This record gives sequence, C-alpha cells and structure tokens, in this order.
Amino acid sequence: MKAFHTFRTGKRKRFGTDNEDFDSMERYFWGMRDGLVMEIGALNGVKHSNSYPLFNMFGWRRLLVEANPGYASQLAKDSPDSFAFGAAICASEQSVHYITGSTTGGIIEFMSEHFIRDWHKGLLHKDKSEWSLLPAVSVIQCLPLSDILAEAQVKHVNLFVLDVEGAELSILRTIRFEVVRIDVLVVEVEAKNRPVGYQDDVTAFLGSQGYNLSWTKGRNAWYTHPLFKPFSYFDKT
Repeated sequence: MKAFHTFRTGKRKRFGTDNEDFDSMERYFWGMRDGLVMEIGALNGVKHSNSYPLFNMFGWRRLLVEANPGYASQLAKDSPDSFAFGAAICASEQSVHYITGSTTGGIIEFMSEHFIRDWHKGLLHKDKSEWSLLPAVSVIQCLPLSDILAEAQVKHVNLFVLDVEGAELSILRTIRFEVVRIDVLVVEVEAKNRPVGYQDDVTAFLGSQGYNLSWTKGRNAWYTHPLFKPFSYFDKT
C-alpha cells in the first residue's frame, strides 16, 4: 500500500484540473490496482489528464476519447498504454465539423448561434458546405459512446470522468446502461455555460438508470452504481 500512501500524502505532479484522480482513489478505490478508467475529452492522455496518474502509479487501464484532431493524433504516441479513439460523441453515427481554438474549439453543429457570434465570427456568413474549406476546420467521425465501448469490448468500467463543457448529458444518453456497468461517474455540472437546472437534469437521468448521487465537490457531481461497494481511505481500518 506504500504507493497509495505516497499518492495521498506526498508531493505529486498535478495532471487533472479538479483532483478527480485523488478523490476517486481516496473515496472509492483505495488500494485498487488494474482498474479501468474512461475519459472523454482526454486531450493527449497526459495533459490535464485525470486518468494518467491512475495508470502511471496503479496500473489502471485506460479508454480515452478525444475529438480534437490535433490531440487525437498524439494519443498513440503519448498514451500507447490506452485504447484510444479519435472521435466525437453523438446520438447516431455521422460526420461533423470540428473547429480548433485555444479554449473555444468544438463541433460547429453543436454550437449555439450566440457562441459562434462571440468566438467564431468567420462562420456566421458561411454555408455548411463551406465549413470544411476553412483552415481551422476538420471533418471528424461522431458516434454513440456505446459503439466505442462495443469496439473496445468493454462491459465494465470502474471510473468514468466526463467533462465536455456542457455536452455531458447528451453523451450520457448515448450509453446503453443495460449493456455496460459503470461503477463511478464523475460529471462536471458547473452552472456556468450550462442551462439552468443542469445538475438536476443529469441527476434525474442517471437516477432513471439506477445511479445514486454520492456527493458533489467543486464543479463535479459524483454518481455510483447501486451494486458498487466503495472502499475508501477512511474505511481502511
């Protein structure tokens, strides 16, 4: 257990933005090795990654999904340990247009007119047929998360970290929960840039799938499967 105590008490490089790696290990998976963590919006699997410390220190396997073509192209080199998938998540399989931006990139089809007007004015007077001609735009694959899980032959995920700037609920709705079991879901529900009542909507949807709201911290809400038995640092004695 030395590695776990070092992880908890020692100085460690911070990868994720909200300590999801630390909180998940301390509260739910204390002492667990060789788990499986899924991360949507994984970048290159190292930068700002919540899954990397679990892999690096405890041997967890990783399923990483990233829509940004620039980062997705780096996954094989920077995260060779993982099952990595360069794609966006949609309710049905289709091709979509991804526009890059330092903090405002994303799928044009899913952007509001207000967001486009504020951050991507060059799109305002462009027909959809012209989007792919712009240098910052790439056409990428978009498909249900259940399709990715099926291709990876995954039916049990220990930890799912979901932070996609307001598209969390739409992604959750693409999961066939009757096929795959997820023990713990960490969903960003911060009110900024999300509709009023967003956390309540996420909680209601996951509740309809049998999940319980476990706790909230900072920008995240944590949900657990009804059959999951957590083992935390605080229960170790």
